[in-house]
Parts: sequence; structure tokens; C-alpha cells
Amino acid sequence: MAEQKSQEHEHIENLVKTKLPGSPIYAFLLTPVKITSATKGHVIARLPLSANHMNSMQSLHGSTSAAVVDWMGGMAIASVDLREKTGVSVDIHVTYQSGAKLGDEIEIEGIVEKLGGSLAFTKVNIYRLEDGRRGRVVVTGTHTKFVKGSEPQKAAVSSGVMSVAYIKVQTILASLRPISSFNDYRTHSIQEDQMSTTYHVFALPPQFCSSFNLE
Repeated sequence: MAEQKSQEHEHIENLVKTKLPGSPIYAFLLTPVKITSATKGHVIARLPLSANHMNSMQSLHGSTSAAVVDWMGGMAIASVDLREKTGVSVDIHVTYQSGAKLGDEIEIEGIVEKLGGSLAFTKVNIYRLEDGRRGRVVVTGTHTKFVKGSEPQKAAVSSGVMSVAYIKVQTILASLRPISSFNDYRTHSIQEDQMSTTYHVFALPPQFCSSFNLE
């Protein structure tokens, strides 16, 4: 029986399927990528290396690694709150620690270290797989992104409910009238203990009192 995928895993797979083809460089380098795990703020993927990823010495090209760090930083951010967009890059640092050859498979790990309202800080590690398991580190990197405005929007139905509530409140307020005589209520103001603060009292029209059980 196949293990059930997390919501984050399904979301990242969907982004790979729908968003990756729209980026020429990502489509060229990452089309074979496979998401193996995704939880909140933590994504793992695997990528078999082909000639497209190599330099003239048939070793993993530095620009390929940088592009992978760029991509995975965004995927890690998307896994936190299932956002569709992940902002724009502010800073990328890549440290090359060892090589990988044509035919090797690499494992890519993305971790969100901090996600704020404006900036997100991520860490990306690339490992060479050895006998199907994570082996030596090939690349470590950090990726900072400006994410303000990329956070998920509230559901439209919620916005609609809030709009209706706002309109109702505005209607109520527009219908309020200041007390003009003692007959409206038994008092014109309320004194709180010994304080001199006076609270202005308004009279609700009967139709609103009935609607809100205020009669």
C-alpha cells in the first residue's frame, strides 16, 4: 500500500507540474526532478544528472547548482503555507564542496530557516546519492527571497462574508440617532465610578432592536 502523501507534498508536486514548464531554464534543467518528501518548510527532491547539467569536464556545472539552489529555496517557502508564488530573489550564496558526474543522481534538500512578512531565509543542500542513499555533500547554499505580497490570499467566500458584515454594520451605524429627549432612554450619559468620562448613548431604531434581540 502506497504511503499517503502530505498536503505539502501534493502541493509541491503540483507546482512542479504546472509552474516549472513555464520557466525555460527550469524546464531545461529540472524536468526529470522528483519530489520525494515535503512537509512544512522542508522539501526533498531527487534529480538524475544528464549532459544538460555538465560542464566541459563532464562534472556538475556550477551554474546548474546555483539554479537548483534558486529553485529549491522557492519550493521550501511554498511548502510552509501552500502559497503559489514565492517572491523574488534577494541573495544567493553557493559553496561547492565536491563534484558529481554524468549519470549520478543527486538529492536536493530545501529548508526554511525563517519566513517573515517581507523576507524568507532558506538553506539548500545538494548530496550525491551513493547506493541509493544520501552520500557526500556536493553543494551547500543559502537563498534569501523578498516575499511580501506572495502569501496566500484569504478565500473569496471569507472576503464576501466580511464585506456583507461590513455593509450591515455601516447600515446600522447610519441608522443610529443621538438621544434628544429623556423619553428615548432613562439617561443621557453613564458615569463610570468616579471618573468624569461620559459615554454618549445612541438609540437603535426598533427594526434593528428586533433583528438583534435588543428589545
